Amino acid sequence: MVNGIAPGPTATPMLHRDEMQGIENDRNPMKRLVSPIEIANMAVVLTSGLGRSVVGDIVYMTGGAGVITMDDVECNLK
Repeated sequence: MVNGIAPGPTATPMLHRDEMQGIENDRNPMKRLVSPIEIANMAVVLTSGLGRSVVGDIVYMTGGAGVITMDDVECNLK
């Protein structure tokens, strides 16, 4: 079995953001984007002895963004 990491909004060039430009994100419950180093640190934990009890799981690193529904966001679909 393998483990996986499912990152959410991350401060990368893909989102035109990095830690130097500020990673604030008011739409996320954590109020900021996840940093790449946080994802890397989780990979280290999962591949080290610290993660030996995590078997066949997915670690969602979304800063809480995975719990947001359409009811939480104002949308104008016109």
